Amino acid sequence: MNYENQPCPCCGAHFHEGDDVVVCPVCGTPQHRSCWAESGQCINESKHAEGFRWAAGSLPQPEEDVFNPTPAENPQVAVCRICGSENPSDFTHCGHCGAPVNAGESGPSTTVCIYCGSENSSDNSRCKNCGAPLTPYIRTRENPFIAATGMDENEIIGHHTAGTLAMYVRSSARKYLGKFRKFESGKKLTFNWAAFFLGYIWMFSRKLYKYGLIVILLLATAVLVASASPGMQRANELLAPFAEQYLNGNMSPEEMAKVMPQVIEAMRIPSLIVSLSIFALNLFCGLAGDRLYYGKVKRDLDEVVGAVPDRDLQAMMISRRGGMSVLSGICGYFAYTFALSILSRIAGFIASKM
Repeated sequence: MNYENQPCPCCGAHFHEGDDVVVCPVCGTPQHRSCWAESGQCINESKHAEGFRWAAGSLPQPEEDVFNPTPAENPQVAVCRICGSENPSDFTHCGHCGAPVNAGESGPSTTVCIYCGSENSSDNSRCKNCGAPLTPYIRTRENPFIAATGMDENEIIGHHTAGTLAMYVRSSARKYLGKFRKFESGKKLTFNWAAFFLGYIWMFSRKLYKYGLIVILLLATAVLVASASPGMQRANELLAPFAEQYLNGNMSPEEMAKVMPQVIEAMRIPSLIVSLSIFALNLFCGLAGDRLYYGKVKRDLDEVVGAVPDRDLQAMMISRRGGMSVLSGICGYFAYTFALSILSRIAGFIASKM
């Protein structure tokens, strides 16, 4: 059956040629596949017990009836003429699709991007800020993460589409997909400032747990080596006789200040070791982070695509595997503290046996 120009009962968007339409096997109601997947059931599920059967024309079709209620019907609600969503009467733009609520009438000549919130001229087809298409029903018909990059969803990068890669990367997809392109064109390394400044925390937030743990262990080892160096031992020997007196108030700040230059001089080499170690490891994260991340992206996508034939299930698993986790980054910090504590105990035990 041809459903073209019939409205989808879920989102209100009219069906067009080429749309992926699912038909309920019980009542025959047509719906966009994405709408069905979002609700998990037929929109008319509650009517099945009554013997409801959908028929062309049984849903309100005239655009005026669906999208243009008169103020007398419900003065507190403004219905979007583009997607049919109900909005509070004081809304100037639709909360669902971003189109002006009074689209088609004389009114605001701007369109709000539903991804970044920027206002664009009504003549623009893409957002001037993020490049996302300014098209009605974009939420149900396009991958929002690739839309925000301004790239073609079907562009092949490596052996995956840009849409699939963007669905995995999610946050900052535009930046990372550009780097993935460079890797495929032969570039070996790029620089990631977030990875440089945050180091293992960035790796954990991007779920590069193995490499994050390696960086943590190397950093904790460098700190322990510096703390066990002769310079640090000398600093402890200088401070030990005076520390307790100073804390108890038996030693003036002026007297303590005379000791501190010697302590600082003794700590100069250990402090330099720690600083250089941190810089070297963060530089490694900045230089190699994008390459390591791209490798993980490809491995995860290969595994999901190879094991799961259903595309909707693929999308769900890709979203779970990818993205950025702030909680994981916080866990990375606690992992470093824990590793430093364990290595300190091990070092202390070995020293006591010698």
